[in-house]
Amino acid sequence: MKFVPSFRIVDADRNLLECDYEKENPSSLVLDFGRIPSKRSQENADLERNSKQWGLHLPVAKAPDFKDFFVYATPRQKILVVSASGYEGRSLLRENNWVVLTFTPFGSKDTLQLPVRVIRVSECANPKDEFGEESYTVLIEWLDDYDFGVFEVSENTGIIFQQQVENLIICGKPNGDPGSIRDFTDTDFVALASDFPAVLGTPSFQYVNDDSVIVSVIDTGLWYKLGGDKKNLIGSYLNSETNERKFDVAKIEKIESQNDRLRGNSWGYCAVTSYLRSCKDADNVFDAEYKTNLDYENLATRTKLEILNNPYDDNRVTSLNPTRSEGRHGSIISAVINQQGKVPVLPVKAFNCAGWGTIYDLLCSLNYVLACKEAGMNIQIINASFEGRLNPDGYELLKKKFEQLEKNKIWVVAAAGNEGQELVFDDFNTMPSATGVDAVNVFPACFSKIFNNVITVTDVSPFIKFERKDLHNRDLSYAKVNLNERIKKDLNLDLDLYDWFSGYHFNGNYSTEFVNAAVVSAYPSPSDGKPLHGTSFAVSYFSGKLAEYLTTHPTEPSDALTRQNVIDAITESTLELSGRIKNGALLKMDNGPLF
Repeated sequence: MKFVPSFRIVDADRNLLECDYEKENPSSLVLDFGRIPSKRSQENADLERNSKQWGLHLPVAKAPDFKDFFVYATPRQKILVVSASGYEGRSLLRENNWVVLTFTPFGSKDTLQLPVRVIRVSECANPKDEFGEESYTVLIEWLDDYDFGVFEVSENTGIIFQQQVENLIICGKPNGDPGSIRDFTDTDFVALASDFPAVLGTPSFQYVNDDSVIVSVIDTGLWYKLGGDKKNLIGSYLNSETNERKFDVAKIEKIESQNDRLRGNSWGYCAVTSYLRSCKDADNVFDAEYKTNLDYENLATRTKLEILNNPYDDNRVTSLNPTRSEGRHGSIISAVINQQGKVPVLPVKAFNCAGWGTIYDLLCSLNYVLACKEAGMNIQIINASFEGRLNPDGYELLKKKFEQLEKNKIWVVAAAGNEGQELVFDDFNTMPSATGVDAVNVFPACFSKIFNNVITVTDVSPFIKFERKDLHNRDLSYAKVNLNERIKKDLNLDLDLYDWFSGYHFNGNYSTEFVNAAVVSAYPSPSDGKPLHGTSFAVSYFSGKLAEYLTTHPTEPSDALTRQNVIDAITESTLELSGRIKNGALLKMDNGPLF
C-alpha cells in the first residue's frame, strides 16, 4: 500500500522533480536508487543521494496504468495469495525457494516462463474465510528486466486470488511520521540509521495480561534502552512531570504461526521485510544489498526470529537547521494511549527507521493482529496513524483484510492525513493534481465510508481574528490564541475597538463523507509536555479516549448508528465544524490545547 497522498520528490528550492530513468523501455518511469544515475539528468543523481538520506533503500517505480495517480511500488516484486492446501507441495510457501511461473509482462500479450524467488511468506495465515480456505500472503521477486506484470492463477501453483498486487510503497507526512519525505533536503531533516539494540531480551515494560482493552499500534514500534549494566533492557521514559513511567504492554500468549516461526513471541511483532533481508541468516547473494546497508548494520548480527519478535522503535530523524532530533513515532503514540486510555498497547512495527513501509508489511501486520485476536487477546482497537494512496488492486486486497477486522469486531482509528484538503474517493475516477497537494484516494482514511468499524480523525487548531471597527480596511489576525482573559494582556489590544471572530483551522484533511471526528491541537507530548500537531497524534488521543470509554461501556462495532453513538459519547457537536466534519464531532483535550 503506497502511503501518503503522493511520492513527492523535491529539490532544495521545493521544486517538484520529474525523474525518468534511462531504460530499454522508456515509457517506464523508474527511480532506481541502486543503479548508476542516468546521464540524461542530474536529478537522478540527486535522488540516489537523497534516497539514502530519506532511508528508503528500495528501488521505486510508478505503478503501471496508474502513473498519474502518484502510486509507487517496488519493481520486480509481486504479492500473491497462495493456498496452504497440500502444503508440502506448495513451493511458493517455502522462503528462499525458486519457482518458475507463467508471466505476462505489463503492456504485452505474450506469456513467458519466469523464475521467481520467494522472499517471504506471512508468518501468520490469512483468516480462513477471507479467501475461502487456509492461505498465506507471499512476496516474490525476480531478476529479469520486467518491472511489472501478471502471473497466471493456477491450481498447480496454489495462487488463488486474481487481484495480484505490486508491493506498493507506504509513505506519509509530516516529518517524523511513517514515510517522512515531504521536506527532506540537504539542509533539512535526515533519516538516521537503525539503532536496533545489540542486546536482546525481554524489556522491563509493565506487562498487562488481564481483560483490559488492548490497542494495537501499527507504527514504528516501541522504544527501550540498554541499562547501565549492558544487560537489562529498560522499557520506561520520563513523563511530562519528570517521573519515571513504564510503557504498558499487553502480555502475549502463544499464537499460531507457520511452522511456529513466531515461537517465543511475547510483546509484539516486527513486520519489516527489509530488516529480515538484512539479518545474518538472510541470503548472502540475493539479499546482499540489504546485508551490506550501513543503515541496517545493527541488524546484521540478529536472526530472523530475533527481529520478528522485537518491534523495537528505531525511528529517528534529525534536522540540520535548526539542529533538533525527532522520531520514535510509534513510542510517542503508545505513550499517549497508555496515559489517555489507561490501557496497554500491542506494538506492531510496520515501518523502518526512516518511517518507510510497504503494503506487504502492512498485510503481515494485520494478519498478526488477527492471529492475536484469534488466540484470545482482547484487542478492541487498532491505532492507524498513517495514510496514503492505493491503486485498484491494492485497494481490493486491503479491503478484504479490513473486512476481516470488521468481522472480528476491531475498531480502527485512522488518520485523515495532513494536507489540509478535502478527502476524495470515487472509485478511482478522480485523479490527484500534478503537484500531489491534495487528498485523493487516501487510505485507510476513506475506508470509513465502507466499514462501520473505521473512525477517521483529523486535526484542527482554534483561531481568533480581530478587525478594527473604525478601520475596516485594516486586519489583525492571530492564529492559535486562547479566547480568555489573557487576550488583552497578551496582545495589548483595546478590545472595545475590535470585532473578533473565532473558528478552527484544519491542519488535517476534512470531509463530511469520510472524516468522523476532529481533535483540537496542539497536544501535550506524553514525555516533555511540548506541543504536538498532526493527525497521527490526533488519532492517538482519540484512540486513548475510545479505549477509556470501551473499558466502562463495552461496545462492539456493528452498524453506522453504533459507531455514531460511540463518537457522540466522547465528543461534542460543534456547529463551526459541521460543514466539514461529519456531525461536527470535536474532541477537546482535558487540559485544553497548548499554544
